[in-house]
Amino acid sequence: VLPAIFPRLMVNGCQGIGSTIANVWLPHNLTDIGNVILNYIETNAVDFTGLAPDFPTGCQIINKNDLAPIYTTGKGKVTLRARADIVKDHIYFRELPYQVYVEPLIEKIKELASKGEITGIDAVYNRSSKKGIEVDVECSENPDAVLKQLYSKTDLQKSYSANQWALVGKTPRLLTLKDYCEIYVNHNLRCIQNEAQFDLDKAQ
Repeated sequence: VLPAIFPRLMVNGCQGIGSTIANVWLPHNLTDIGNVILNYIETNAVDFTGLAPDFPTGCQIINKNDLAPIYTTGKGKVTLRARADIVKDHIYFRELPYQVYVEPLIEKIKELASKGEITGIDAVYNRSSKKGIEVDVECSENPDAVLKQLYSKTDLQKSYSANQWALVGKTPRLLTLKDYCEIYVNHNLRCIQNEAQFDLDKAQ
């Protein structure tokens, strides 16, 4: 992986598998990563206070206190939970965890309800439109109790594991956040030096 595209790894995220090595880079906010790199340039230290993966589908990270290993070791886990709004006997989901899709989710809920593995559900509706996602769960029992079952037995709560491998000088390495910043900054310094040397040679 060329250092020049490193920001894309942290911002867009990526996953894949090569020869015996799999990598998963979780997506982050561009401004947050820019601030981390800027702070590293100024202090030669990495401050990941408040840094967390930022998934394009939203949702709530429920294990923010457990994210440090992602940045200090290159490996770790983040758990996403769909945000729910309870209105009378209805539960509305307008954000789903990353890579969870509406129709398969609804079919799974219906299947679990028909088997009696989730109780208290009358019906499930897909009310999504061009304005956004909306899954409506109509409850016959306490919606809070139904919600707990949905989180525990469906992908409305889902974990994602980071595994930050990258090719550095043709060698696979598991990268910490500091490794990431160091490689990216050093690459850019070399680019600036090469550009200056080119201009100097041309002027001479």
